[in-house]
Amino acid sequence: MMDEVVFGRYRLLDVIGQGGMGRVYRATDTRLDRPVAVKVLPQLLADDERYRERFRGEARKAGALRDPHVIPIHDADEIDGHLYLCMELIDGEDLSKILAREGALRPKRAVSIISQAASALDTAHAQGLIHRDVKPSNLLVARRDFVYLIDFGIARASGEVGLTTAGAAIGSLPYMAPERFTSDVIDARTDVYALACVLHECLTGTTPYGGGPERQFYHHLNTVPPRPSTLVGDAVVGLDAVIARGMAKLPDRRYQSAGELAAAAEEVISSSASTSPMERTRISTGTNFAEAVTELEVVPCRIGVVEDHESTVLGLKGMLADERDLTIVATAPTVPELLAITSTLDLVILDLRLPDGSTPSGNVALLRDKGIEALVFTSGEEQQLVRAAARAGVLGVVRKSERSPVVVQAIRDAVAGRQVVTTDWAAAIDADWEFTEANLTPRQRQVLELFASGEPAPRVSAMTGLSEETLTAYLGRIRQKYGGLRDQTQ
Repeated sequence: MMDEVVFGRYRLLDVIGQGGMGRVYRATDTRLDRPVAVKVLPQLLADDERYRERFRGEARKAGALRDPHVIPIHDADEIDGHLYLCMELIDGEDLSKILAREGALRPKRAVSIISQAASALDTAHAQGLIHRDVKPSNLLVARRDFVYLIDFGIARASGEVGLTTAGAAIGSLPYMAPERFTSDVIDARTDVYALACVLHECLTGTTPYGGGPERQFYHHLNTVPPRPSTLVGDAVVGLDAVIARGMAKLPDRRYQSAGELAAAAEEVISSSASTSPMERTRISTGTNFAEAVTELEVVPCRIGVVEDHESTVLGLKGMLADERDLTIVATAPTVPELLAITSTLDLVILDLRLPDGSTPSGNVALLRDKGIEALVFTSGEEQQLVRAAARAGVLGVVRKSERSPVVVQAIRDAVAGRQVVTTDWAAAIDADWEFTEANLTPRQRQVLELFASGEPAPRVSAMTGLSEETLTAYLGRIRQKYGGLRDQTQ
């Protein structure tokens, strides 16, 4: 709770949300004696005269929207040098908090949430307004999963230059369409892309692409849309092609409205009880995922392999033969030889033992200097080398004896910048007790120990009460801490 603050005709009672575009307060409208929500924007925005005028105009347009899934805007103006929006106060929780707590949602629930958000977007788009910051934290879920799309106050008119200051973009990187990086002109299909990203997150508990800002930027522009079914199984396989089309790189290849995306997803859900996974995929777009990817004309991820056993290389190529978005473009027995062929790579699959006697830490350092991530292949029983690779910052360690689907999923996670968690990787770090005792919190040690014992992510989630998204964040932090140590393994 905060001390009550007088803000013009409003009494601000406590903060109920905040982000880059300001804080939202639970408040009282003293003139009408009613509870309201007041969003106060940063003062620097009010100092920009151009922004101030556009804000008022666009807030008026947003206030005129009539849709059950749009929170009514009562007022928008300026008080004491701060722009603000006054809205109806809704008792609910934003979707990002639900996903952080619960992880992946049931497909039917996920699609219901997306369909309600699509209704709000279609209403806005019909009035020429583009939201351009569609993300879980802007979806408010009230009683009985009734959904509101919020933050229309920073929306902009279709085809116009963005409502920004000093060239700063409005939006959230995990959900930003490719044209946000390449063009000043956006339209309704930009929101469709973001909505497809949110659908992916609802189905899997994770954003479509991981990694830092540079990696996400690259993936949005180049990488094939991920398939939710590879993370959560056949229950959502029919939605793979919906995500693929919704996240098409070219706007003309996407659903042309949010309602179209929602309708396709609803059709998959309604058919799921009586059709096979492949039939559900074809119902969603009239094609399967591989055909949909071909139509999208996206650039496959470029993979290099450092391995001196030809049989292992051939095995990897066989595993990826049907993966149109993953291509092995170069192989070599050592890292320097691979980089001499090409350094334009998204990922390198690296054997722990190489004929030149090089160390894992040295090889990973060479690759990371080029901005290339590494995934290690091991024969097993090489804990000291695995530990050295983990300290060097590899994305994961996978045994050569693993089944093909496990290896392919590990490669997919790695090219998307996600930590690949295997028993070997976790056990190697867990065995370094001096590190774990000195650097990890009790909760982080518990998570690491469970993975090191061979428990799968769903079991670890159930045993710890943490969502799988939170577990991913924990493991990423462990990787950062361990990778920060100086590797003394020779």
